[in-house]
Amino acid sequence: MKKQPKKRWTRNQKILVAGVLVSVIGISFGVALHFAKKPEVKIDRIKGDGTVVGDQATVVIDKRQGVDIELLVAKAMEEAEAKGRAEAQVEQIKGELSKAIERIARMEAEGKRGDAAEALQDLRERGDMARLQELLITEKDKHRDALIERNREISAVAYLRGDIDKATEAVDEILKLKTEDLFGLNQKGQILILKGELKEAKDCCQRVLAIAKKAEDEEWQAIGFNNIGLIYQRFGVLDKAEEMHKNALEIDEKLCNQKGLASDYGNLGIIYRKRVELERAEEMHVKSLKIAEKIGWKETMAAQYGNLGLIYSMRGELAQAEEMTQKTLEIMKTLGNQEGIAIAYGNLGKIYRNCGDLDKAEEMFREGLKIDEKLGRLEGMAAKYGNLGLVYMDKGELNQAEEMLLKSQKIEKKLSNQEGMAKDYGNLGLIYRTRGELDKAEEMHKKALEINEKLGLLEGMAIDYGNLGIIYMDRGELDKAKGIFLKSLEISEPQGMLQLTANQYVNLGSVYKERGDIEKAREYGEKALAIFKKIGMPHKVEKVQGWIEGLKED
Repeated sequence: MKKQPKKRWTRNQKILVAGVLVSVIGISFGVALHFAKKPEVKIDRIKGDGTVVGDQATVVIDKRQGVDIELLVAKAMEEAEAKGRAEAQVEQIKGELSKAIERIARMEAEGKRGDAAEALQDLRERGDMARLQELLITEKDKHRDALIERNREISAVAYLRGDIDKATEAVDEILKLKTEDLFGLNQKGQILILKGELKEAKDCCQRVLAIAKKAEDEEWQAIGFNNIGLIYQRFGVLDKAEEMHKNALEIDEKLCNQKGLASDYGNLGIIYRKRVELERAEEMHVKSLKIAEKIGWKETMAAQYGNLGLIYSMRGELAQAEEMTQKTLEIMKTLGNQEGIAIAYGNLGKIYRNCGDLDKAEEMFREGLKIDEKLGRLEGMAAKYGNLGLVYMDKGELNQAEEMLLKSQKIEKKLSNQEGMAKDYGNLGLIYRTRGELDKAEEMHKKALEINEKLGLLEGMAIDYGNLGIIYMDRGELDKAKGIFLKSLEISEPQGMLQLTANQYVNLGSVYKERGDIEKAREYGEKALAIFKKIGMPHKVEKVQGWIEGLKED
């Protein structure tokens, strides 16, 4: 790995990077990596955290017909993983998938449907669930409960296949028949997340939690707390996110739910990383890793190695970051988890970009892009195009950078991913600023800000304000720049976004330097320096120290 080049610290620019490797539970976001464990020999109803509940029953294996339910579930799950269905989405619907396969196996055994055998054969050979879904849809039920159960199975199979429209129809049918069905509400929340409708998703998760509390169902309460916490993470309301995940942790400790504990610690680690409380974040991810190692949960081991890699990268410990991410890649290759491999390549690309090895970064992003294209994983493709745009920006190849970001934006629009579109607008703004096209840059950052304000995404808003402030500084509009940097601080300080706060301190210091108020500039520089020392980012400490030492009285 090439040595990181020294860079001159100037005014801060925040560049948004998509496709971060994280570990989540319950609802899975586009940035999620938390893949499915192979089905256990004993199965029953499975809720949002993948915990088996109720009386366990041995999986039925019909020796005469050669129908091994466990094997077929595993095959379907593998195919779902390869198509980008992450574990947080998959685990909670594994039980419904099992019931769907058992239903079709009974059809075959009883000779009710001649095409049942073909559906099972497609699943056995290729993990193809298309015929399975068709059979479920064309079945008829006379009773309400039977209709609800069949629609749960349809929703599960359609979701795993990526047929979100059909999954939505099935969930709507469930909730029309039973408005407080926990599976239906939770599944609806996941679908709304995929559509980027976070406020509506939060409403669903809060209903799940309220119903679970009323029923004194602790497993579903933990699921509700976790999902609400994940949505607060997306909004940037980190104190509330932490509170929700700690509530889930308390329940999982009481229930001795090892898998839930591993996920809870991982999610808390992500919150502390977002706050740049890197020691606490590392502690949480190490706890999660130890549990995953103890129970042999390789997918979560891979996720936690990746999360530790991100922490080391933020500290500037790039060799350690590379080592952790290579461990993730090795596990994912062993598991044959193509989505995980693609994400690991993306994270390696970000590490190489951070250390200035832009050719190697480009190579990694393109390796990941090949896999995402093969899987048809649009969110991954958008992330890779966006990161390639940043690499070309660093190389000074602005036309290619713009081309990549526009490709990313086109996909995000197709996915209706408003958050992704905001990131692309922000990065396009950085390109136009570099070209000196300040009006166009301002337009892009305002578009990004408008989306983030609409979605209530605080971190994005803080970043957009900071970038707009830089444009006003470039124009010499110092009062306007100061005001917009302070707006960014009004968001980042209360939310504990320490790195963003430090960045704006440096920007405010730059405003005072331009005004000739060196004492005030130094004051803000020292504030930024104290934060970077506190959060353990020595490479930032070095840059800000150099900036402070370079201040001269006029």
